[in-house]
Amino acid sequence: MYVGVQHTVKETASVELPFACNACGFQSPVRIRTEGFGAGVAHFGVGNQTAHDAARRRAVVNVRRSAKIMWEALACPRCGARSKNGDRTRLVWIVVPVAMASAFLTSLIASAVVLQVFADTIGSAGIFLVAATLVSLVCVMPSVMLVIARSLPIAKLRRNAAKHAEFL
Repeated sequence: MYVGVQHTVKETASVELPFACNACGFQSPVRIRTEGFGAGVAHFGVGNQTAHDAARRRAVVNVRRSAKIMWEALACPRCGARSKNGDRTRLVWIVVPVAMASAFLTSLIASAVVLQVFADTIGSAGIFLVAATLVSLVCVMPSVMLVIARSLPIAKLRRNAAKHAEFL
């Protein structure tokens, strides 16, 4: 029988990072208050202090990671522009519609070619047109939904970043 003791540590800290706006040139240090969690396991009850120390170190690392993520999502307090580092969603909203449109147009072109080749059997070509369109959408839609689902938390992250950041 395995017996292990898990130590979990919550660390709350303020991290100071430099902020520079690419749009208006505003520069200021920013202090971000955030928290991080860490865990360590003492196997068979041996090394409890070591496991606790490892959990604390992981929590401190996660505080820094969380602060960095919030820092990337900050808007400039002067002009409201977003950092180029943190606004990865802009690329998503360009790539996704282009990918969907190209997949749809490819299916239509393939269907038109099939229509030309099988002009005498228009019924089966029409069915192929519908099937090709549906297949292309079925293949593209899961990736589109995944991208959209991954970008939805960005708005919440931006609100939290604004709440937990203090420009000095």
